[in-house]
Amino acid sequence: MNKTKTSNILPLILLLLIVILALFSWIGSACGLPIHSLFSADGLRWSFSSFIPNVASAPWGEILVGLMTCSVVWRSGIMSSMKHGASLKQRRALSVALLVLLIETAIVLVLLLPPSMVLLNPFGGLAHSPLLRGLYGILCVALIVVGNVYGLSSGTFVTMADAVGAHLTLLRQSLTLVPSVILMSQLVSCISYMQLLTPNTTAAQWLTPCLYAVVVALSLPSPQMHKR
Repeated sequence: MNKTKTSNILPLILLLLIVILALFSWIGSACGLPIHSLFSADGLRWSFSSFIPNVASAPWGEILVGLMTCSVVWRSGIMSSMKHGASLKQRRALSVALLVLLIETAIVLVLLLPPSMVLLNPFGGLAHSPLLRGLYGILCVALIVVGNVYGLSSGTFVTMADAVGAHLTLLRQSLTLVPSVILMSQLVSCISYMQLLTPNTTAAQWLTPCLYAVVVALSLPSPQMHKR
């Protein structure tokens, strides 16, 4: 089964999982399991009143920024420049892009060192620090800048419109991602409501992003060699 077929049937798979989970909550609650039934009066009230809040709880920002990052890196052609046979212009553009990446890394390191240490916590450590809380965003912004620098230096992006369009490529090609993320938000919220997984625990904090990551990976188009 190719990725196009997978992304098309993924919403149906997620919907089926939600139905199975709801039936399990009903049967499990009737059998005395310590779970909340989605078919109880409270469960039905929660289901009808929480649809939009559940959708809003999905990591839309992280997904959109991640897609933009992958799109720019892909469309810039920087990955092909690392292969054998790259032109002199591509190699030079890669050198410029790597220099920019080194500068970005140096800036982050400077902000970690005394006397500022602005990216560390108040005690000078990494735990719950701005660096760890913002690491995903820092990486995405750094890669977006590097992708744009390479694209403009190599001539892949001739105009600003080319650079802007490169940010939107995967967004345009991943429309099936939207219903899948909506359904995943309902599935994750149902799991939490049923108390199958306690919120704010380490397991929940790791499982939820992983589930959304799987949905995004299955909904993305198959990567193709960048062509001008």
